[in-house]
Amino acid sequence: MQPECSNYENGGRSCVAALFMWNPVQSLAVLIPELYGRLSTTSFLAKSHRDFYRDLLLVTPNSEDNPYTSPETASKVRRPPVEHVSPWKSALAGATWSVISTFPIAAVTALLYRFPVPFVGYLSGIKAVVPALFAVLFYGVPLGGLVLLGVLGALGGFISAMTFRADRRRCQFVTRAWALIVSAMGILTLAVLDKIIGPW
Repeated sequence: MQPECSNYENGGRSCVAALFMWNPVQSLAVLIPELYGRLSTTSFLAKSHRDFYRDLLLVTPNSEDNPYTSPETASKVRRPPVEHVSPWKSALAGATWSVISTFPIAAVTALLYRFPVPFVGYLSGIKAVVPALFAVLFYGVPLGGLVLLGVLGALGGFISAMTFRADRRRCQFVTRAWALIVSAMGILTLAVLDKIIGPW
């Protein structure tokens, strides 16, 4: 007669021994899945704890911020390298943005307000958009206006890179914002120049 043992955990060792004596094959079929489940659960918990403490160490910058981390452990923690922004690349980006943004700003200014066109005078409206673009080339290349804007944009990009050297996104935002401000100031100065120095 087979011993009554419906539950392994409630049956205890005597139940397992009785079951093994009655039918060894059936007892192994009961014990193996039970042991496998327990081992799997134990390894999973151990792995989870290892991952938790590993992540805890990775987010800890040094042993001073985490009093539970020894200096030896903190020195072995791998930290991602900080990529600094190159001041010269930032200066080049500032010069490029300041020069390129001059054309759309001039077109919008001529459309909404007015813009001086060489040998013609101030024009405004939709008909002044294309002449304003050629006017930017005239003021920028032969007269050196674009060179001045490029130098100011490059200076702003260089200063931004030196200030926010470890923060690439902030450096790019400040560089582009400065370049747009420089271009807008140059275009608006031409748009109201007759009110400052008189007819020209």
